[in-house]
Amino acid sequence: MDRHSKKHILTVCNLLRGLLTLTIPLLPKEFIGLLAIAFLVSMLTQFFAPAEQSAIPLLVEAPGLMSANALFTTTIIGSLIVGFAIGEPLLSWARSTLGDFGQELLVGGSVSHRCWNFAGNSHWRGSSLTPAPDRSLE
Repeated sequence: MDRHSKKHILTVCNLLRGLLTLTIPLLPKEFIGLLAIAFLVSMLTQFFAPAEQSAIPLLVEAPGLMSANALFTTTIIGSLIVGFAIGEPLLSWARSTLGDFGQELLVGGSVSHRCWNFAGNSHWRGSSLTPAPDRSLE
């Protein structure tokens, strides 16, 4: 991670994960296709997660680092819990409302939306969370 731009790794991995998710409706409905997509997304996440975690010290001053790391971890675990709790009802609704590919469209659309927001996020351009001059996301 230290040899390459964190910003570049985060952006490219997120966009590729979104594109992989969007390919799900185009694949035949076979288990091996979903397994391949899950493997590729997981592989990209292995690069994304360390870059994401290592960017925290660039955005937070030393006194607030422990709180920021705790908040980050709590948010990740909380989103997993809430995601599993509301995932099945939401996917059932998508299938009944949007048709056969409703579930894929919901997941692909949400991932694409996240990627789009991440790519244009103000954290990387001119916001108050821009890294200090002695720090860099590069």
